[in-house]
Amino acid sequence: PLTEAIPEPSDPEGTLGVDLGRRRVAVDSDGKVYEATEVNRVREHYPKVRRSVQARGTRACHLLLKRLSGRERKHAAHINHVISRRLVDKATATHQAIVLEDLEGIRQRTRVRQADRYRHQSWSFYQLRQFIAYKAQMVGVPVVLVDPAYTSQRCHVCGALGHRDALIFSCTKCGVFDADHNAAVNIAALGAHVAVPELRVGTLH
Repeated sequence: PLTEAIPEPSDPEGTLGVDLGRRRVAVDSDGKVYEATEVNRVREHYPKVRRSVQARGTRACHLLLKRLSGRERKHAAHINHVISRRLVDKATATHQAIVLEDLEGIRQRTRVRQADRYRHQSWSFYQLRQFIAYKAQMVGVPVVLVDPAYTSQRCHVCGALGHRDALIFSCTKCGVFDADHNAAVNIAALGAHVAVPELRVGTLH
């Protein structure tokens, strides 16, 4: 059988940081919000229905739970395909590497923010990361994973620790920013030291 050749990752000219979260599916370091009201509705609706059905405990309810799970996964998978394609297309057109947080160590941490715990344990969140990685590999876009420590708490302008409250990030020096965009810019900056040739040597102190 014929197999599709996978191109070698190219040397990027920049990095596209992507913050994946619960309130919004994704926000990139250019400030682009990849939001899907449908997937948010699914995230909120199905757990409520599932809890209600589980409380009854009958065989018919068990079969209904299986059908609900299948619908939930189908909805989220469609959204994940669309968003991952948009991100990879953007990275391809702008000759950038995609930078994501490396969340593999989340479970081992003694104190984990609720948002990070959700992101690590959510299969749909994991699936989106996998779709991004696969689609990027197929077109030669590098994907870089960076340490998530302080990406959400540090100001992308001055580097000082600030305060995040839902979608708002506040820095006493620089003012108020969109919290997800702030995190995405920090993620992109971390990835630049790994992915961009000009920054690999002599600039990380």
